[in-house]
Amino acid sequence: TGFPAHSASPLKLTPTTKVPTKNADILVIGASGFIGKRLFLNLQARGLAVRALVRNASRFTDVEISDNCEVMLGDYRETETMEHALGGIKTVFHLALSHSNSLAGYLKNNHEPTLKLAEACQRHNIEKFIYTGTIDSLYLGKNAGKVTDATATDFAITRRNNYAHSKAITETSLRDLHQKQNFPVVIIRPAIVLGVGGPVAHVGVAQWFGLGRCEYWGDGMNKLPLVLVDDVVSGLANASAMKGIEGNTYNLSAPSCISAAEYVAEVEKAVGCKIKTANSNALVHWIFDSTKWVFKVLAGHPDKTRRPSIRDWQCREQHAEFDTSKARRDLDWNPESDRETLIKKGIHEPAIESLNS
Repeated sequence: TGFPAHSASPLKLTPTTKVPTKNADILVIGASGFIGKRLFLNLQARGLAVRALVRNASRFTDVEISDNCEVMLGDYRETETMEHALGGIKTVFHLALSHSNSLAGYLKNNHEPTLKLAEACQRHNIEKFIYTGTIDSLYLGKNAGKVTDATATDFAITRRNNYAHSKAITETSLRDLHQKQNFPVVIIRPAIVLGVGGPVAHVGVAQWFGLGRCEYWGDGMNKLPLVLVDDVVSGLANASAMKGIEGNTYNLSAPSCISAAEYVAEVEKAVGCKIKTANSNALVHWIFDSTKWVFKVLAGHPDKTRRPSIRDWQCREQHAEFDTSKARRDLDWNPESDRETLIKKGIHEPAIESLNS
């Protein structure tokens, strides 16, 4: 997996640099994250010259870096850092994300720096800019029907959660850049990503209160849009090599075949303990959220401008069916679709690894 084994021996630190020392064609921003680290390793295994930009290299402990790759310390929100990092780069992967307690915070910490990064990429004549969005920006509630790569973000996105809303704003801005200035953006929206190193108590599956108790979004019976992290990585990596896909958006999801209730049952099998579960109701969540919002307004909380929406809570139930035929065709993408393999690699192995870590 690339993660350090548990041992009494001293950890070996991956060499890092603050200024590039090697020529590279690909820059991975957010390379220390769950997906980003595996993407870096995948590209490196393909023999490509890759530069990983990270703010903290601790997750690269014990990772062997090939001679034509390097790990650079820095923040993509810093202009001087990016002037160095973009030198000689042809393809940029942008996976970095900073969470916030308000829409304004998300825009300040993510959206605005991403647009500045896009401007820097234009100055450096970047050939492809691959941005990771989220399926959370889509309408996924009941009667959502079939979602394709052409499906627009939720028309009521302004009433959705701050994360989904901010991601949609950034997607729209990047698409506008493509239409007006031919900015070579490709948007990839992963579904609920599973795999070793990722969260077992996944918020996309349920609301968790530790690993021993969770509350489904709804009744937990509908099949969820899940995808293995290695399949997301292969889709991203393949996108960097494909010609003529600039301006396109791709949703990455395996065929829905596992419900939240089934997910929890498989975690129980893997960890050997009982998980207390309960159903939930979007209306109840909305009433509780609205009550908190009133207090936020009274207290002048940064999130006071977001009016709670029952639609947002309904979307967490993940009823949509994903048609990923365009991603399969354009990206030569073939995600794992076998239910038992998805359970083994996406639920059992992560749960066991979590126990042993």
